[in-house]
Amino acid sequence: MTLGDAPAGTFPAGQRSAVCMTFDLDGHTMWTSKDARNADRPAVLSSGSYDVGQGLDLVLDSLDRHGIRTTFFVPTDVAEANPGAIARIVGQRHEIAMHGDDHNPLRDRLRDGELAHLRTLKEKLEDISGSAVRGYRAPLYDVTEQTRDVLAEIGCTFSSNYMDSVHPYVVESEQGRVAELPVHWMLDDGPHLLFASSPPNHRQFLANSQIAEMWTAELRAIHELGGTTVFTLHPQLVGRPSRRGLLDEVVAAAEALGSVWFPTMGELAQRVLHGEG
Repeated sequence: MTLGDAPAGTFPAGQRSAVCMTFDLDGHTMWTSKDARNADRPAVLSSGSYDVGQGLDLVLDSLDRHGIRTTFFVPTDVAEANPGAIARIVGQRHEIAMHGDDHNPLRDRLRDGELAHLRTLKEKLEDISGSAVRGYRAPLYDVTEQTRDVLAEIGCTFSSNYMDSVHPYVVESEQGRVAELPVHWMLDDGPHLLFASSPPNHRQFLANSQIAEMWTAELRAIHELGGTTVFTLHPQLVGRPSRRGLLDEVVAAAEALGSVWFPTMGELAQRVLHGEG
């Protein structure tokens, strides 16, 4: 692969790059995973309620207006507590993927333990969503050396955890092949928008214009390299009424480039692994 070229067959004809506007629907687990005592702090947990309620509705409305289908990564604790939210996501033809159970890092990092854990996550999400689950984003992107091999063993096609490239790529293992669809903290809304009192995470809120400048500049630069821009977003953050304007700015910047594809992660992985068709 040469600089400026995507792997052969990664994008449809006429498309130079891809943008994946993915969402982590963390709900209450965003807060209980940071401090277990938050389970007894209803005002703190109310942000998680916004995530699966009004925030999700506003995000789904924005995606529908732009004609974008995407991937939602959901902890199983959130899916089990909010099956209606999962139904709304699937009802608009978005994809469901794994994001841990309670948004904490793996408790058993040995291969057998991780295999059992990921298999359970997959089965639970498929049962709740009624759809195939093909990928995994670990809470805080915290994976092990064997995670992608385990994903191949349980029939998944993609991981979205590493930060080693702007190009999606194939990972070969004894169990099969999976696509890595790389991420980066700069394109995660958490570092820019997450404010918390328990535990303290006091930061100055940035204006939409500041965040949009960073995001669209990175999008344009990745486009020039023929790569994939993966956003990691949260309805309780970017789904605030004024903040979802960031979604509009990103989409407008991508559309202005004229040759950008907006796939689900599963659709992108299919082309990374198998090329056209």
